[in-house]
Amino acid sequence: MLHHNTEGHFRFLQGIEPYSCGVIADENYELVRVTMLRNTQWEDGFNKIYQHLSNQPHHMRALASIELRSPKVRTMQEFVDFNSQYMNVINKFGLLANDLNPIARTNVVPDQCEITETTVHAFSYTRRRENNGPKSFVVAGSGELRGSDLDSMNIVRRHDTSQEGLKEKVVFVRDVMSDRLSGLGVSWSDVTSISIYTVQPVNSILNESLRHFIRDADRFGLQVFFTRPPVFDIEFEMDARGVYFEELLSS
Repeated sequence: MLHHNTEGHFRFLQGIEPYSCGVIADENYELVRVTMLRNTQWEDGFNKIYQHLSNQPHHMRALASIELRSPKVRTMQEFVDFNSQYMNVINKFGLLANDLNPIARTNVVPDQCEITETTVHAFSYTRRRENNGPKSFVVAGSGELRGSDLDSMNIVRRHDTSQEGLKEKVVFVRDVMSDRLSGLGVSWSDVTSISIYTVQPVNSILNESLRHFIRDADRFGLQVFFTRPPVFDIEFEMDARGVYFEELLSS
């Protein structure tokens, strides 16, 4: 179901407490993606986002999605505990919409990266545009976890990293992405960037089960990050977006 964050000027797919499943900018608005050039501890990152958005008429409410990098893979309980801390910050900035969290999120663990705490990698916000243009959206990251309950028993082919097991995981996540795109009222042909997060050998699977499926979106290529999903036993994560303006934030 799409909900409207009227103050933020975007609609969002309801997810679970810590994040929505995706966002799409309102008519006459667009999403801008901002990448942090330096590792920024996640709570301090929210303060920097606050400063960066100070010139937006709807200020912090413009925040629509966030991308985090974590220092380690967590147990499911550790992940739940982090989400509780994260929600405290979401509430601190008054970002809920109709008691729901509208902000999409990707949270992954860089392999062999020497960060010691969770950082903000990037974020997206809404801004007004003079002329109505292409639909502007972000689909939140998803791994091979069935349903909305954060329970390890819901992981697709848990503990199976054979090529057959990995293929089932990739196809599951691909279909989740398709459902979220459909829920936002867009399709793969509207996507401008696709990110893959895994340390597993999935190149042949991506060629077989993803590239032909996404069709037009494949012309932009697949951005593969040598990272792990944030929870033990999840092996493959993916997100997507249709964003036409990007910025770099140096401080």
